[in-house]
This record gives sequence, structure tokens and C-alpha cells, in this order.
Amino acid sequence: MSENYGSGYYATDPFQMEPGPQTFPSHAQVPPISTAPDLTGTWSMGAENQQIVAITQQGASATCAWANGAILFQFTIEGNTATILTSQYQGTTGTIAADASVIEWSNRTIFTRTDPAPAMAQQPAPVPIDPPLPPQQPPVPGEASSAWGGAGKGAGAGKGGGGKGGYGGGKGNV
Repeated sequence: MSENYGSGYYATDPFQMEPGPQTFPSHAQVPPISTAPDLTGTWSMGAENQQIVAITQQGASATCAWANGAILFQFTIEGNTATILTSQYQGTTGTIAADASVIEWSNRTIFTRTDPAPAMAQQPAPVPIDPPLPPQQPPVPGEASSAWGGAGKGAGAGKGGGGKGGYGGGKGNV
């Protein structure tokens, strides 16, 4: 029995490939990366923020539960908008603050984050590129190149000891 590895060939033996239809196995399907803000954490709500709920999130799907673990509702997040999918609150939408510290629901309920918001994912700092090396002088015929610390005239003694400059050093002792 052969398996399709998505390359347009079927393999019965890794070294013997047979042409086949251009299809991809289901395990090659990668879900899109979520751009939803991270709402995971503890939130207060209600009159004078007396009620505490916990939000857990995976990608763009989240669950809001009471402190005892009983699920209050499930919702999705797209951009800065949350939409409740379950319970008597189904269809209620919420606007998420830019810093993900407050959710203002369309039914006038306000959730306020009580623990610090997780750090927003930041782009990594660019890696500095080393400046290019200075151009090298072509070697003088009959002399060793001193650009990389070659011996130069006198092979380490007299005027050329260690090269005429560059990476090898200066004039030397006379």
C-alpha cells in the first residue's frame, strides 16, 4: 500500500516513487496564526466589579468561567471584537481595549482585567549586520601580503616585522 506525501508521487518504498495526483494529506493542513489579543486571566465584572471570572483562550477561541470553574459562556475573538457563541448571551459582542485590559460588552457589562495582561508578542529586534571589511590592497610583487598579518619584509625582523600595518602590526624595531 502506498501513501501520498503531497509531492505528486506515491511512495511504497522511499526510494521508488510513482506519479500520482497532486493532493496533500490532511496532516499538512496548518491552522492560521491567530492575531487575537491574549485575554487569558482573571477578570472582574458586575456592580462594583464584585464578580470574578476567569478567561482561558486558545487562538481565537475562549471560554469564560466562574471562579468555581462553571462555564459561563464561550466566545470567539477577531481583532478587537469578541462574540459570544453560547448561553443566553449568544450574539452579544464586546469591544476589547487596545491594551486588552477591558472588554465592553454590547449588553453594557464591563469586564476589567484584575491580573496584568500578558506581554504582547513583539517582533524580534533586527540583527545588526557587521560593516564590510575595508578593501584590501593588492600585494606588491616580491613581498608577502601584510593585509592579514603576514610577515612582510624581513620575516618578522627589521622594518617589515609583522607586516606594514593592516592586521599584523606596525613598523617593528629598527
